[in-house]
Amino acid sequence: MRRALLLPFLQNLIGYSVVATGFATAPSGTGSMLAMTLAGQLLKRFQSRVLIATGFGISAFSLWQMSGYTFDMSEGVVKWTNFRKASDSG
Repeated sequence: MRRALLLPFLQNLIGYSVVATGFATAPSGTGSMLAMTLAGQLLKRFQSRVLIATGFGISAFSLWQMSGYTFDMSEGVVKWTNFRKASDSG
């Protein structure tokens, strides 16, 4: 449930407005931007294999958290999960 299903889920099933959905999913852009900036610096110290394995680990944890999405979850859960999920792409 990355983007294709998350936005309609938040708007149609949970009842978020378009603006609230945007604010709930905005941290994913910040996470991606920070991860890409940080990855360039970390490549000087670590092998790329270590960074890729770390990214897979973050992705697995985020997807595991997304599997627990319910209709009564808070906006904070969506924000932090999206932030972590976007951070794995850095």
